[in-house]
Amino acid sequence: MDTNEEARQDNNVLPEVELSETDLNEVSGGTAKDNLSDMNTQDMGQLQAAMDKKSQLEQMISNTVKANSQTTSGIVSNLKSS
Repeated sequence: MDTNEEARQDNNVLPEVELSETDLNEVSGGTAKDNLSDMNTQDMGQLQAAMDKKSQLEQMISNTVKANSQTTSGIVSNLKSS
């Protein structure tokens, strides 16, 4: 098992794959739209889980930036009043 594969398993992250629509057509024998409609329940579940994790990460980043901004504003306010 290589390092990238271990990292993906450790982080429970889907592997990054770049495929063009032409690649998908060649593999599936249809259009990319057909390929999407053929996704099974497990694939959809994995996709939803990845999207949920992305959303949680974005929320965490937003909260961190907001807290940093509030802290900075407080420091500036205290410096102005002293």
